[in-house]
Amino acid sequence: MSARVSASPKTASRDQTQESSHGSLAAPGTSPALIRKQLAEASLVKIHTLQPGETIWSIAQKAGLDYKAILNLNRLDEKSACTLQDGAKIKIPATSASRSHASPALDARTHEVQPGETIYGIAKAHGVPYMRLLEINGLTEETARRVRDGTKLKIGSGADTASTPDTDCDFDVTDMTRDQLGRRSKEGARLVSLDFNDAKSSQAKGIEVVIPDNATNEERRAAEAYVKGVQAFFRSHGVERAIRGVHTRSEIGRGVPGIIHTEPFFLKDKAALRAIQADPAGYVKVLAETLGTIEGVTFMPPHKINDPGARQGSLNERDFAKTVLIPLLRKRALA
Repeated sequence: MSARVSASPKTASRDQTQESSHGSLAAPGTSPALIRKQLAEASLVKIHTLQPGETIWSIAQKAGLDYKAILNLNRLDEKSACTLQDGAKIKIPATSASRSHASPALDARTHEVQPGETIYGIAKAHGVPYMRLLEINGLTEETARRVRDGTKLKIGSGADTASTPDTDCDFDVTDMTRDQLGRRSKEGARLVSLDFNDAKSSQAKGIEVVIPDNATNEERRAAEAYVKGVQAFFRSHGVERAIRGVHTRSEIGRGVPGIIHTEPFFLKDKAALRAIQADPAGYVKVLAETLGTIEGVTFMPPHKINDPGARQGSLNERDFAKTVLIPLLRKRALA
């Protein structure tokens, strides 16, 4: 014979009250201890709706929370966190509990510029995004080139470096063209030139990307994801375009050694051009979520600073990159 234990009227009344006010927390018959545990957990979590331009990293920074704690709470990894759409519902620790989740605060640090060092190299050495280091020190890319040996730079606090995503969604941008930038594009510090294909034929159509002869498997995979992403972007705007593929510089006979060149459309393809001009943020999202996942990658305008070949008819692709694409990429990089 099995024994049956009845709850006292007082206990039953309390448990029923808890169940009625939080009915979705526990199924009927769940133990009071589990209900209390779920109520305690619910009080420590709030729901945040992802806004345009926000990332899990930026949410963590604004709330003073550990980035990976939010990933774990939402059962995300760094890759899946990069693909979240605007409007996604994200669990974050409530303000009252933030202190228990926040990374330990570190005092602001400084670095004295040594002979031969660059701001870019210092940023990489300290694990701080290049654009963030400029922002902390009130520098522009132009003034950063004139920083002298012995200058003391602020590196930032622990919030700028602790629990930073290793590579995913972590990219830099520059207004400078390759001749102004004055550094080599190589594995771990790859440059992406935001080109369009300047073929003259109005019949030439398709999506392509040119990669270095020594491109890594990671870079090739990112390039393949890019062309597929651009195709889906065009499709969402009613433009159907074929993928021409991912080709090395040697295979296709063009491109600058070491640099990745995007070629989302041919300049005479007016429908494709209109789609990007109408929704540059949508195109930038593709760039950020594909080529932007390459370790140490920097997006830059195409051509040299005074190259007349940048202008094709009414469109100057270098200026379009500098005034439209780069600012949108920078906004995502700093978010």
